[in-house]
Order: sequence, then structure tokens, then C-alpha cells
Amino acid sequence: MAVGIRLADSVHTVSPSYKEDVMLPSARPEFVGGEGLEKDLQQANNEGRLVGILNASNYNNIREAKKGLLYRNTVKALFGWLQDESKKYKSDFLAHTGEKIMQHVGNKPKFVASSVARLTEQKFYFFKRSPEAFEQMLEKLREVDGIFMLLGTGESRL
Repeated sequence: MAVGIRLADSVHTVSPSYKEDVMLPSARPEFVGGEGLEKDLQQANNEGRLVGILNASNYNNIREAKKGLLYRNTVKALFGWLQDESKKYKSDFLAHTGEKIMQHVGNKPKFVASSVARLTEQKFYFFKRSPEAFEQMLEKLREVDGIFMLLGTGESRL
């Protein structure tokens, strides 16, 4: 990997903030940085060869949501997406999530906190280490008639 970084014309990370992270040494389990490659990545950055891009973003496909319809449109898009034949896990989604989502279609929440993420140990470390912090966040959402929506794939146990 180090040789690849040194010889590449360009190196990119999945986001501008992750670019900053990988140039720092790791301090596991709290922080995963360059994993020993930070010096090579810093050099690539100094030479203008390290770039943080927003991976898989499609800015040509952005539609403005009409005021008050964002939640309904999100639910509609999710269920439309589930109709795709290739979605083999749709029964799991519907069994675990469908009823929870549908109760909010007619009675929309006042606040939605959401995340679209790859579900990995690294990203959920703090929730596992301090589940009470997540519980406090959910309680605050309840107080303002809000919900938390997480969409992602990855480690099935997460």
C-alpha cells in the first residue's frame, strides 16, 4: 500500500474529512487514522496528490422537497427502491422497519435525525462503548417529537 501511495499520480479518500483523518496516526479503538501510512499520505498531500472526494455523490440528481413532504417522499422512495428484484433482503427490511416507518406516514415527526452509512465496527464504536449516549439522544428526539433513521449495509450484527 505504501509503495502504491508513493508511486500514484493521485490518491483519493471517500471524503475531505477522512482525508484529514488518514494523515494522523491511529489511536485504536477510539480513532482509526492512517494505520502506519500517515507519513506517505502526508507526503502525497504536500505534493498535491491526496484528494478527499465525496464518494458516490450525484449532484445532478438532487430534487427539492416540497415543504412538509420530506418524510413522506423519503418513505415513498424507500419502498420504491425495495421493489427492485435484486433487493434480496427486502423481507428483512420490511419485518424490522416497515411498521416503524409506516406509523409516521400519517403522523409525521417534527424532527428527523438521519444517517446513511456503511455499518462497521469503527463507525459504531462510541455507541457500543457508551450506549447511554445513544439512549440520551433518542430521549431528546422523543421530547421534540423526533425520530432517528439509519440506512445502511455492512456488518449484519450491527
